[in-house]
Amino acid sequence: MTNRDQALVQQLRLSAKNPNYKIFIPDKSKSYVWHISYKGPVESDFDGGIYHAVVDLEHYPQQAPKVAVVTPSGTYQVGENLCLIGITHYHPEGWSQGTSIEGIVNAVSAYMIYSSRAGDGIGMIRTSSEECKKLAQSSLKYSCKQCGCDHATLFTEKPKKKEEAEKVEQVKEVKVVQKKKIMMDLSDD
Repeated sequence: MTNRDQALVQQLRLSAKNPNYKIFIPDKSKSYVWHISYKGPVESDFDGGIYHAVVDLEHYPQQAPKVAVVTPSGTYQVGENLCLIGITHYHPEGWSQGTSIEGIVNAVSAYMIYSSRAGDGIGMIRTSSEECKKLAQSSLKYSCKQCGCDHATLFTEKPKKKEEAEKVEQVKEVKVVQKKKIMMDLSDD
């Protein structure tokens, strides 16, 4: 297994339970090209939206990836590789091999907010607040033909019924009480 493949497997494991983004690998022969759907930044014009990026990790972790957001957002040109200092391939001098996939996704998400940018780099655009909010809502209808990701069903959690939640809490309490009792019995000689 190559250094890149080892790093990608590790990053995939670390990312598996992240509630803010999901990873899809549409072509197993190019397992270094990841599709990542991520939630828009909270308390912003993008809050509630889900955005889809194609991340080319061919030279990861030695070199920065190419990142292109393919859903309209009002902040990135659709399908254009982004120029993010320290994150994407346009600035190899700022790249750190310790940068995680989570760090890359967080940066792409954060730079959606205009005030977090030092300026506009390659692939960055500015659109009105109203348009960004509309695009956030329409992003929920996005479906990727390559990886099969469907934003209409992504990040949907079924709320637990009140009775089920109470039963789970009661079971947790019983288990805690039983563990304490066993611990007390063992220490009492």
